[in-house]
Amino acid sequence: MLRVLKRIFYTTLMATLVFAAAPISAREDTVVIGAPTTTAFRNNPLWATSSADFYVFPLILPGLTWFDDQMNPVLALAEDVAISDDGLTYTFTLPENATWSDGEPITAADVKFTWELKSHPALLALPQPPAGRGDITLVAGVEAYSSGQADEISGIQVIDDRTVSFTLNAPNFLFLGNATLGILPKHILGDVDPAEIVNHPYMEMPNVTSGPYMLTEYERDNFWRLEARADYWGKPANITHVIVRAFADNQAQMAAMEAGEIDVTAVPVAEVERFENLDGVNVVSRSGLGYYVLHFNLSAPRVVENCSAETAAEAYTGRAPLDDVRVRQAISFAIDREEIIDVIANGQGTRIFSSIFGPDWLDNSGLEAYDYDRERALELLAEAGWTLNEKGDRLVNDNGEPFRQLVYVAQAGQESFDLGILVQDYLGAVGIPVEIRLTTSSNFLPTVFGEEWDLARNVGGTLGRDPSESARFYRTCAGWANAIGYSNPAWDELMSRGAATTDLTERAAIYNEASRILNTELPSLFLMAPNVAWAVSDRIQGFTGSAGGYITWNLTSWMIG
Repeated sequence: MLRVLKRIFYTTLMATLVFAAAPISAREDTVVIGAPTTTAFRNNPLWATSSADFYVFPLILPGLTWFDDQMNPVLALAEDVAISDDGLTYTFTLPENATWSDGEPITAADVKFTWELKSHPALLALPQPPAGRGDITLVAGVEAYSSGQADEISGIQVIDDRTVSFTLNAPNFLFLGNATLGILPKHILGDVDPAEIVNHPYMEMPNVTSGPYMLTEYERDNFWRLEARADYWGKPANITHVIVRAFADNQAQMAAMEAGEIDVTAVPVAEVERFENLDGVNVVSRSGLGYYVLHFNLSAPRVVENCSAETAAEAYTGRAPLDDVRVRQAISFAIDREEIIDVIANGQGTRIFSSIFGPDWLDNSGLEAYDYDRERALELLAEAGWTLNEKGDRLVNDNGEPFRQLVYVAQAGQESFDLGILVQDYLGAVGIPVEIRLTTSSNFLPTVFGEEWDLARNVGGTLGRDPSESARFYRTCAGWANAIGYSNPAWDELMSRGAATTDLTERAAIYNEASRILNTELPSLFLMAPNVAWAVSDRIQGFTGSAGGYITWNLTSWMIG
């Protein structure tokens, strides 16, 4: 009954939080895709962080590579790549006839310029520096360039107009999956002072493009309007106009799909039944590669100057009582994952025990399952100095001081609210009060980059694609991507060894050890790998979806029928 009452309360709450995107007119030659609003600092590949960004930018500003529907890396802007025998050097070739939408040739100089811009000290000093720096730092010379000790990244060499090579710090046979940064036009931005470039109009409205589409109109938190390039040098798109429409709330997005206002949208698996019997709509689903977790706020600074394991450790501030691993483990035992999968994912998910959970060759045995066990949770809390008061409804320490209220934050939506209710009930049963705070998609990252939260819902990623994916988010010096502030030098070393190893048996052993560390230290509450599903108008043909959620990966092959 309490959970039902809370759901009723949520309806009232959403009246103050949810603002549906303004209606956008569409034509018969237009497909409209629903997406959450962007969380990016600028509308530019340098700051791509959210689903909408990954829907749009591969169509207008592709990187050297991108992903197929199984999240295997494939060539995108590049037409060929050669990898040295030692795995240190990747040499990409660009198409001879490739041009920007303003007619200028796309060159290797554009590639080097873009990668150096993302690593430039002036951009790294911004309040929100470029996202996903872990991909960049694999390349030799990046750290010297980023710290101002070098004038260029030594590991990136322009061989000729069509050829560019990347030399890595260490062999990394996964670099193709890290070469996805959308390439920017040097002839537009090359003469702009990097200290001022963040305010250049192109950073918010990149209207000179290299991909099959032009960006013709953009309104933050509302929509992106794309038009197929008539002069595109590669495979032309079948659909002339594409609109990616943004929604601040998932429920508004689902309602727009029901009303026929959009043609394609990702659907939470708990909502699949809502669309299965809807006329004119097909549901496409498959096993997902993303994860569904609750991050702990560990409070280490997200960006540390001249970052290293030592400087990060020195800057660590801690956030009691979550800085005690026994408390995090107790919370993990207090959570009923089976119920979460049933309630949140309608049973359409697989339990995971760390962020390292795939692919099939991974030996992920011997991990603590954290099956629901309230008594075990209370035992661990007692070891950490917390016991229930006389009423049995609140933890207190030896001085009688209460366990402080934890703050759960999430993007507004029924699913995230339902998870908050579950967490509130689970932790309340062991004497830990929880406050639920919901925010819009655009305000979620600024909230997480702040300090006043304890548990943050996070969904997505492609961590099941390869164990190395976890390094993007949990490595000590991953910068803003490691928003929770986790740091373990031994884990960092394991991830480096795993990425440089080709033997699957050896890789499995390395990553199993790395997985055990995460499973023990619990920087996050690892809940499940949910299935992925989409509602698709039956007027759209050729849609397949992506196990990683990047639904526009083959949009140029879609047709309207």
